[in-house]
Amino acid sequence: LHRLIRRQRQMCIRDRAHVTDLSGFAEPAHLAVNAITNKIYVANHRPNQGVIVIDGATHERRQVVAGLLDAYGVAVDASRNLVYATAIAQGRISVIDGATNEPLGHVDLHHDDGKPVWLRVIAVNPDVGAEGHLWVVISSRDGDNERDQLLLIPNGWPTLGTPVPLEVARYPQDGIALDADRDRIWLTSVESGLVSVVQDGEPVCSIPLSTTVYRLRRFQ
Repeated sequence: LHRLIRRQRQMCIRDRAHVTDLSGFAEPAHLAVNAITNKIYVANHRPNQGVIVIDGATHERRQVVAGLLDAYGVAVDASRNLVYATAIAQGRISVIDGATNEPLGHVDLHHDDGKPVWLRVIAVNPDVGAEGHLWVVISSRDGDNERDQLLLIPNGWPTLGTPVPLEVARYPQDGIALDADRDRIWLTSVESGLVSVVQDGEPVCSIPLSTTVYRLRRFQ
């Protein structure tokens, strides 16, 4: 009987381990899931391909370009049904309405010299503040103009407040996760071999945590 149960469990796991493969993406980078609406959002990194919205039930897809030149990071605020996506070299964060799949607007981040801030991955903490907090990764691996930082944008859509930079270990790139129960951001840094833990919360200090100043331009 024990062998029979074990064999049945193995068959069940094998049958369920792989559901399907979806094709037709353009260098898919990061993805995020809204478990409430059963929608999946995939950032297409190839130029001007934007974000693909997948219906989790039917696997039907819709492309939302959202003004993104080289989409890379994507995150979901499930409580407000909003999607945030980054474009690396463009220095842009675009906001998508999860109900209509239509772009709501975007913000562009620039250095004082006017050059765009290269943005990597993004996370959303929906439970802090009136509009949630956004956390965006910048890596010095993207050029001499960039520093290894985690940017806190202390308001989500529609306010999108002034970014507050936090210095982190060398070469953060792709690993970011939110512990929503404890309001903590977990971040990996490739070259340093470190994992950083950042405590989120309110109020947000209005004085930047470094000498870097970023300019934010908002569009609708």
